[in-house]
Amino acid sequence: MPDGDRIDVNLAPRYHKVYKQLCEEHFSEEDLGQEVLLPVKEELQKQGHQIIPLIDNFAARCDQIVEELENGNEINWDKEALLIEKLAQQIYATKTAKDLAMEACKVLLQNIRYGAHDLNFPIELMRTYMWKLYEAKFQARVLLTKDYYNGAAESYVRERLEGMREYVWNNLIVYAKQAIYHKNFDSLRRPPRHGQKFDLNHLDDVLG
Repeated sequence: MPDGDRIDVNLAPRYHKVYKQLCEEHFSEEDLGQEVLLPVKEELQKQGHQIIPLIDNFAARCDQIVEELENGNEINWDKEALLIEKLAQQIYATKTAKDLAMEACKVLLQNIRYGAHDLNFPIELMRTYMWKLYEAKFQARVLLTKDYYNGAAESYVRERLEGMREYVWNNLIVYAKQAIYHKNFDSLRRPPRHGQKFDLNHLDDVLG
């Protein structure tokens, strides 16, 4: 096999197809932002549905924090960060899922602290968890690669990953809404591609 055809990267096989597409010129960043959703779904299933109760519980706490702030109460932010860890200890899930979900919770906690009070917390938290998983299992591992598929230059790969970010982030809200509604990752469906009309604000569009 020619060296350019080798997959020499620390990625699970589920990501190999989109990694190869990333290193080629035939696929746009928008296409890649769609294609990576399939292995992300498989990754979510592998990490397990057990993480969903943690996300639900902390999202409920976020609503309580916002209500307390609106009532003029002080929030002990350090105590809230410790509560995240306590909630995580109460569930049975993979270490990866717990760690990334806690990271997502702490990101949202900081957002609330600095004024983000009108978010849909269950969906936003779920999307942030999914994003953290994408970063850890695909983006970060691609960036650690020394010899890229098809002889692609490092600068080219980095530019492609950067171009994907917006599309992946926007697409993940569709997955997040479905996961929160169904309470599992098995029935996730990708959004339409290439300019098809799609209203992210209506669950009926993503739940079918």
